[in-house]
Amino acid sequence: MAARLGQPQINLVDPALFPSLSMPAATKTIGVRTEHLDLQAATNGAANAEIDWIEHLGDQKHLHLKCQGTKLLSLADPYSPLKAGDRVTLTLTNRSISARMAGGSDKWIG
Repeated sequence: MAARLGQPQINLVDPALFPSLSMPAATKTIGVRTEHLDLQAATNGAANAEIDWIEHLGDQKHLHLKCQGTKLLSLADPYSPLKAGDRVTLTLTNRSISARMAGGSDKWIG
């Protein structure tokens, strides 16, 4: 996976972070682009992530998240009311992701 290409970098995470994904058994890591993460303010204790800190970049915000011990980066509208410390519900908006298999090969899923 080309994690170094583009800004911000792609999130490389354990597939268990998104249990709703149907992944091949040999999948060790998935690559999730920042724009494919959807964040909603958590309601009724349904949070699965927390905003650690926010990078304000004018036309967008980079939200640095903690989700089950994993650090993630997501994009947000610059006018989003979300702030550091907020608990959020994190989901994937796009099921087309890159998977790193046990043998080291990459495979597009979705």
